[in-house]
Amino acid sequence: MSLRAMRGLSLDQAPPLSVVLPFFVAGALSAAAAGGLLAADGSAALTMPLAPTTLGATHLITIGLLMLVMMGALYPMIPVVLGVPVPWIRLSHGVFVMVGAGVGLLVAGLTNSRADLVAAAMVGLGLGVACFLPPAAWAAFRSPAKTPTAWGIRFALLSLAAVVLLGLLMARGHAGSVFPGDRWLFVRVHVALGVLGWIGSLIVAVSWQVVPMFYLAKEVPGWQRYSVLGALVLGVGLPPLGLLLAPWLGSALTEAAVTYGASPALFALFVAHPWVTLKSIRDRRRKRAHPSVLFFRCGLATAPLVGGAAILASISDEPRWDLLYGFLALVGWAAMIVHGMLSRIVPFLVWFHRFSPLAGLQPIPSMNALLPARWTRVGLGLHAGAVGLGAVGILTGHDFAMRGAGALLAGTGLSLAAMIVHVALQRPASPAANLDLGS
Repeated sequence: MSLRAMRGLSLDQAPPLSVVLPFFVAGALSAAAAGGLLAADGSAALTMPLAPTTLGATHLITIGLLMLVMMGALYPMIPVVLGVPVPWIRLSHGVFVMVGAGVGLLVAGLTNSRADLVAAAMVGLGLGVACFLPPAAWAAFRSPAKTPTAWGIRFALLSLAAVVLLGLLMARGHAGSVFPGDRWLFVRVHVALGVLGWIGSLIVAVSWQVVPMFYLAKEVPGWQRYSVLGALVLGVGLPPLGLLLAPWLGSALTEAAVTYGASPALFALFVAHPWVTLKSIRDRRRKRAHPSVLFFRCGLATAPLVGGAAILASISDEPRWDLLYGFLALVGWAAMIVHGMLSRIVPFLVWFHRFSPLAGLQPIPSMNALLPARWTRVGLGLHAGAVGLGAVGILTGHDFAMRGAGALLAGTGLSLAAMIVHVALQRPASPAANLDLGS
C-alpha cells in the first residue's frame, strides 16, 4: 500500500464497520438475484430493452448492486478522503433498509406488472435517498478539498439526486399513472444521469484514490484528471438540458441533444479514463500486484466495447445494441471495477478497524492475509465468464448462453457475498478478541 497515496487521509474519521458492510453484502446478493432472474428466463430476459424482466434485472444491478455498494462506500470515503465526517451517521441503517426494500419492491413490481408494488417502491427508494443525500452532500460540499477526486464525488452526488428524481417521475408510468413524455428520450437521459453521471463519476473519482493507494501505481497527472472530469460534466449535462429545453428546441434538436449530447462523457469514461488508468497500472513500481488488479484491467478493457455498443445503439434501431450497451456497461465495466474495489476495500477496512490498533502490541496479520488470493481469482473467473456468455447470448439470441450467463452471475454475487462475510469474520487472536474495534 502506498504511503504517499495515504498521505492526507483522515482514517480516524472512518465510520464503524456496522455502517458499511451491510450495504456491501446486500449489493452482492442483489447481483446473485439478477443472475437468478436471467438464468430462469434465459433469452426472454434480454430480448427487448424495456421488457419487464429486463427492467427488473437492470435495476437489480443499478440499484441493488451498484447503488447500495456505492452508498456504503461513500460513508467512509467522504470523511477519509475529504476530511469531513458524514453527519447523522445512524441514518445509514434506515437508508440501508429503505433502499434495500425499495429495490426489492421495484423489481417485483416491474417483473409482475404490479402498479401497487412500484408505488410502494417509489416511497421506499425516495425516502432512502432523501436520508442519504443531504448528510453526504453536506459533508462533501463543506469540505475544503479541491482535488479531482473531491469534485468527482460532488458531481456524482448531484447526478444521483437528478437520476433519482427523474426515475421517480418515470416510475409513475408503471404505478398506474401516465408516463411523462417520449419514453425513449426519458430513458436515454435517465441512462446518462445514472450510468455516466452517478456511476461513472464515482468510479472515476474513487479510482484516482484507490489505484495509487492499493497498487503503488503512478498518480494520473492532474490535467488529465481534470480533462476527464470536465468531459464528464459536459456529457452528463447536455442530455437533460436538451430534454428541459424541448419546447423551444423542437423534436429534431431535442433528440440530437439527448442522443448525442452524452458523447463527451462516453469518450471520457470509455476511452480516456481507461487509457490513462491502464497506463498508470502498467507503470506501477511494484510489478507483482494483488489479483484484484485484474478486475481493473478487465473492467477498463471492456470500456471501449461499451463505447462501441453505445455508438451502434445510437445509430441503429436494432434492440440488441441497446441491450449490449447496457449489459457491458453495468455488468462488464461498472460491476467488474466495483467488484475489484471491494476485494481491496473490505480487507482494508476490517484490518484498519480491528487489527491496526494492535500493531506493536501483538502479532497481527497483513491485510492480504485476510483474503486469500484464490477467493479473488474465483470471483474474477465467474464474473468474466458471466460477461462473456452474456454478450454472446445478446448477440446471438441463444437461450443456453443467456441462462449460463445468469448462472455465472448468480455465482459471482454469492462468491462476492461469501468473500465479504469471510473477511468480516476475521478478528484479532485472543486475548485481544474482546476488542471489537470495528463494530
